[in-house]
Amino acid sequence: LVTFPEVSMEGTKGILREFGDVTKLVVARSKKTARPKGYAFLEFKGVDGGNGKKIAEIASKAMNNY
Repeated sequence: LVTFPEVSMEGTKGILREFGDVTKLVVARSKKTARPKGYAFLEFKGVDGGNGKKIAEIASKAMNNY
């Protein structure tokens, strides 16, 4: 879970690519307005056979309240 400012999907991926390869990104949106809620769920490709959890933890801490 990462909080981020309102930017495009590609802009968000671009920001998060600084931490590693993003394999999945789901932006939470309001059911009524379809506007972003300000957070997303994401997965990173693991390094050296890992699952990417450590990268996600680092990105989450760095991007929280960005």
